[in-house]
Amino acid sequence: MSQHTAFPDYFRLLFYETGNLFPGYAPHVGAGQNIYHFSYYGLLSPVTLLSYCFPSVEMPVFISAASAISLAAGCLLFYWWLSGKGLSNMICITVSCVFLLSGPMLYHSFKHVMFVNYMPFLCLALIGTDRLHRNGKAGLLTAGVFLMILSSYYFSVGGIVSILLYGISLRLDGRICPDARGSLVFFLLPVVTAVLMSGILLVPTFCALLEGPRGGQGTANVFSLLIPEFVMKKFLYSPYGFGLSAILLTALPAGLLLRKRGQRFLSASLILISVFPVFLYILNGGLYPSEKGLIPFLPLVCYLIALFIRNMEMNENQFQIKVLLLFAFSMLVIFLAKNQSHYWTAAFADALLMLLCAYTLIRLKKANYLAVPAVILLLASCLYVQGLEKNIDRKTYERIMNPAVAEAVEAIGLSDQGFYRFDTLQDKVQTMNRVCHGNQYLTSVYSSSSHEGYAHFRNDIFQLERPLRNDLMQAASQNPLFLTFMGVKYVRADSAPAGYELFLEAEGAKIYRNSNVLPLGYVTAKVAAEKDLLNAEFPYRQELLLNRAVVGAGYSGINQGPDFQSRMIPLALRLPEIESDDGSVVWDQSVYRVDAQKNVTGSILLEEPASEDLLIFLEMNLINHTPRRDISIIVRNQRNRLSAENYTYYNGNTVFRFAVTVPKGSRDLPVNFSAGNYEISSLRSYSLKASDMTREDIASSSFEPTKSGAKGNVISGTVNTGEDGYFVTSIPYDEHFRVELDGKEISYERVNTAFLGFPVSRGFHQIEICYLAPGIRAGAACSIFGFLAFTAIIARLRKIDEFANSGKIKMGNPKKLKQGIRKN
Repeated sequence: MSQHTAFPDYFRLLFYETGNLFPGYAPHVGAGQNIYHFSYYGLLSPVTLLSYCFPSVEMPVFISAASAISLAAGCLLFYWWLSGKGLSNMICITVSCVFLLSGPMLYHSFKHVMFVNYMPFLCLALIGTDRLHRNGKAGLLTAGVFLMILSSYYFSVGGIVSILLYGISLRLDGRICPDARGSLVFFLLPVVTAVLMSGILLVPTFCALLEGPRGGQGTANVFSLLIPEFVMKKFLYSPYGFGLSAILLTALPAGLLLRKRGQRFLSASLILISVFPVFLYILNGGLYPSEKGLIPFLPLVCYLIALFIRNMEMNENQFQIKVLLLFAFSMLVIFLAKNQSHYWTAAFADALLMLLCAYTLIRLKKANYLAVPAVILLLASCLYVQGLEKNIDRKTYERIMNPAVAEAVEAIGLSDQGFYRFDTLQDKVQTMNRVCHGNQYLTSVYSSSSHEGYAHFRNDIFQLERPLRNDLMQAASQNPLFLTFMGVKYVRADSAPAGYELFLEAEGAKIYRNSNVLPLGYVTAKVAAEKDLLNAEFPYRQELLLNRAVVGAGYSGINQGPDFQSRMIPLALRLPEIESDDGSVVWDQSVYRVDAQKNVTGSILLEEPASEDLLIFLEMNLINHTPRRDISIIVRNQRNRLSAENYTYYNGNTVFRFAVTVPKGSRDLPVNFSAGNYEISSLRSYSLKASDMTREDIASSSFEPTKSGAKGNVISGTVNTGEDGYFVTSIPYDEHFRVELDGKEISYERVNTAFLGFPVSRGFHQIEICYLAPGIRAGAACSIFGFLAFTAIIARLRKIDEFANSGKIKMGNPKKLKQGIRKN
């Protein structure tokens, strides 16, 4: 709900807004960013593009149906591919069931769609590889690789490696057509052509990845990557590896005993890739040596299992004795790795049962005595592992997808045609990327790649609360100063932040409005130097950003106005001391020590009830004495969380900062301490009246959008200012904008440390800001060249087929065929 359906839904909405199949800019998400930061989620996926034909179907429903169809198609294509290997129908069916029931295939069909949605096209490419080596026809291989890349460029790297390994194994076994089309060049050419055809996606995405932070906190050093390791979750049951049963631990090394060189090569390659972390590190783009990089090799692993079962059935005594020893060895490996997984006992029993089944197969010479139990065991493990996943409940789904909200956003857009943002403070995880209408612009974003400067501004400059454990989740903030700074005029929330009043209520959805937020673009002469901002501490720098535009060293000559005087009032608040059956919070030698088995609650008390809405700011340092578990603190309705140190996306949030609203007449702040053992020190607190949030009129004139406003790659409008100053926006700065002032291109700079701005003179000005995604032109050129090459290859192969079928030369004579091709 938060990524794999939200982004395709946004891509579809953006297409309806602009009519552009190849957009470069996403103005609605993350305050406005390069759209290729989000291409991983299916920007040009065939499934996403197909959804454009069904505007009335909710995207979660469409993606669910597409995932089910993709799962079925992948398994049927795998069966088709396997059935061309000379295997018995029983082996093909049972191993296809093993493929279907593997951990990643089922789990990620509803969890992380991009992990497996490319699988039908990978199987299609494997069929195409057979076809290329059998009769020299390259079209199916090229089409399979091309569609695989569009579906999931991240996993297509492993998919292409998988195809290349399989192609090499066919060549080693001598399974190539007898003419020149069986050469290595003819094998690589279709793959390279498919990569070129995908240039419109790959090149801009690569440029975006170079500029933005990516997921993962991997700290592996070179030496550790070169040390082989056996980790159970790579092989058994887990949806983030091969996800198979204990038969894999025997079938994979048993491939080294097969007669054909190509099959032995395939087995050795897969063992090396799964055992040496360096290969997984490369397949995961240098982020971390995660076992999810093994998923694209699943068809090859299942193929080796099929060969293993067939060879067991062939009654070769020497092979069967070695296999029984391998089964026994796998049991020893599982026993030695028992501390790696909570289900090692089940794995050990699985391996023991497989050993007994293998012995039964040898005695009765029936492959189904081994294959069928393997399927049943895998099914049982699936019911256990997949059953641990919690699906979204119907009530939450209906709240997130409430059509009344989209109607309200549309109605607001018709009545308020300014340029503003609209954040959702409910169900933050699921709504971070969810844009319900073209008039809704969000400050939040959750993506494996995003704008680095904007993320740095949120976390390190404005110093927002961080409610989620994942460092990549930039949730909508409840900090009223940030909402005001970013021009968030409307919020959907359960309660009003300071400065907001209930505007309308639509079928249970409350929408609040603050008409005093800063415009998304404005002219001001009230500026401050960046060094002054960086020297200010929390929360004074937040207040400064609301009252001064922060520029670099080149701001001289502009009237700064009177020195800014803060209205913040330092307080001496104390956290509650708690003693209960669930845990305790104790003041001990200048620190608060929390030792709780369950969440404990209390209240921070002000000296007197608030005479008007107040903002209370809290800052505290934390040390987690249970580093392998998350800890969190909630003050009123605002949460800060420190994730476990071993979490892949560790957020490093060791300083909790809060900016919470105390309503008029209230004097208590409810506090919830999570379970754990941790200490809190250096508590600092401040207050600010809600009426003082923007006491100075920083914006002398506002940006008025034209009729098109912010549409697609272009933001256009006018401004009329009575003084020289800076045009300041809350659009994240990027080097790839093109800014025109009164029809002339001008240079621009970074203001407020992370946003786009430039000096302007007094008077009326027309402004157009256009974004050109880096690499999009080069990518388009690659795609055009790739499609031309693909057309040329197909045309040439047709001519060769026509010549071969003309009767001038017989297909069975390779030398004469080559001579004839050269001559013609």
